[in-house]
Amino acid sequence: MNISLVILSGAMRSGTSVLGKVLGSFDQVEFFYEPMTFVRLLLNKSSHALVDDYLYFDLLMPSLAGRNINLNPHDDSSIHHYKSKAFIENRLSRSWPSDVIHEANDNVTCLVKYPSYVNEIADFESKSFPTKKVYIVREPVGNVLSLLRKKWFSDSVIEGGVRGDFKRVENRNAPLWLSDQDVDAFFRLNETGRCLFYYNKVLGVDLDKYLVVVSYESLCNRPAEAVTNIGRKLGIKAGQLTDVLVEGMRPEQIQSLDMTEQNKLVYDEAMWNYKRVLNRVNV
Repeated sequence: MNISLVILSGAMRSGTSVLGKVLGSFDQVEFFYEPMTFVRLLLNKSSHALVDDYLYFDLLMPSLAGRNINLNPHDDSSIHHYKSKAFIENRLSRSWPSDVIHEANDNVTCLVKYPSYVNEIADFESKSFPTKKVYIVREPVGNVLSLLRKKWFSDSVIEGGVRGDFKRVENRNAPLWLSDQDVDAFFRLNETGRCLFYYNKVLGVDLDKYLVVVSYESLCNRPAEAVTNIGRKLGIKAGQLTDVLVEGMRPEQIQSLDMTEQNKLVYDEAMWNYKRVLNRVNV
């Protein structure tokens, strides 16, 4: 069984989930939605052999055996959103020992989607599996408005630690992606400013280490063309539900963003970063 690894990243609310489910619908692709242990291993600078073991033994093999799949149709990461009923029934129809899994699968792509930690992902290269990386970017107003609707950078959510990926810095919660030296500057901003701060952090990435760079807007406006080109670059073929998912993609109405003078400075930086990344879009 030949195994390849694809890692998808970008800012939260930039389209990583939408693109992840579309690519997860491709044939012989196993999609893993934000496995926290993967990111923790990268942040702790664990050996690449340990990360590879986690990907193979804890993610890929249990998924192929039908033991590690999300069957809750109400959950955003449910397999029901990107694989057909026949596919799921076949996966659950029998026991799948490891030797049978290897015989039944010639080529398998392990697709891991995790936003925010774009530089850690850029620096990771599997020692066991050929690795390709995909980066998605969204224009700042739409991205920030989507973050604001989730309230992920509000005081109540941060202090409550609802999302789980937080750390304690100076007796308060701080996002795990935030460097300790930036904590004070981050908390001096209002919620909109924090969203823009996060956006700039994630766009400050070494794009040379990403094979595919795609914009959310082109994905929504030209979904069939964009998805076909991404699949070609990754060497994967569309599956039973791919066309259905592509047809359901629609562009969002762009709105305006109310900003203080302080936020305007952060927004100007965001626009500069966005244009820089946009120049690197290759699908």
